[in-house]
Amino acid sequence: MERRERRHHTREFKREAVRLAGLGDKTKAKVARELGIRVNQLRQWRLDFEEEQRNGVPGRNWPLPSRTSASCGAR
Repeated sequence: MERRERRHHTREFKREAVRLAGLGDKTKAKVARELGIRVNQLRQWRLDFEEEQRNGVPGRNWPLPSRTSASCGAR
């Protein structure tokens, strides 16, 4: 069995996937299948977004803005 290459999804894709899964028109499994992802991934994205709303900090899957040496106070 061949290993699939890891795919990286945009924040917008993740947010839309979570929104579609939450509508209730289709099962979460069907939404995941249609988007080509696993249902567990949908769940994790939802949990990450919920954590971000509670804490105001991006979840573990969201990259933090990069800091340049000028913004770090380096001389």
